[in-house]
Amino acid sequence: MKSKYLFSYYKRLIMNLLTFYTRCLLYINYLFVAYLRAERCNVICVDWKQLTYNLFYASVKINVKYIGYNIAKVLKILTNNMKVGSENIHLIGHGMGAHIVGYTGKKLNGRIPRITSIYRLDPVLPLYENTDPKYRINKNDVTFVDILHTNGNSLGLFKSLGHINFYPSGGKSQLNCKLLDKVIVIPGKMLNAIAKYVGHSSDI
Repeated sequence: MKSKYLFSYYKRLIMNLLTFYTRCLLYINYLFVAYLRAERCNVICVDWKQLTYNLFYASVKINVKYIGYNIAKVLKILTNNMKVGSENIHLIGHGMGAHIVGYTGKKLNGRIPRITSIYRLDPVLPLYENTDPKYRINKNDVTFVDILHTNGNSLGLFKSLGHINFYPSGGKSQLNCKLLDKVIVIPGKMLNAIAKYVGHSSDI
């Protein structure tokens, strides 16, 4: 697909990262439809769950950088090396996906205009809590970063990472999500714990 056609009729390119947990596909579909109803845009969903099968959480974390870099390669192809339409790209990531799009922004030297980490799953916290900003999402990755914090200091990062940070209900616990406060993360079970978190959140 040539860049001039990609951005001529459909003004904006929205790239959303699917999570590794299948039950989230339903709300991803709602999100997809909502964008198409709201505006003329291209929506690309990146399904990376195959890189999480039968792996410990720490191993999945290693893949995050390479997924982000591969997305950057695709975007360079779609935009003729960031020369056509790059100012209309909006990357959306939730959980570990937030850190993936952060790597994409880094690889493209901050030329992406916007990253959003939203929809009931903050940038994931385990193994990222005290990490250098170059290894996680941060506001220097792109022109503008907005983050919705919903389960801070549990499975989501609570610290201010974006240009704008939203903390609904204090950002730590949400109505009807009390199950998440009881999730116990133990070695070797991190991925399963987060999967339960995402699955419960997507049903709300």
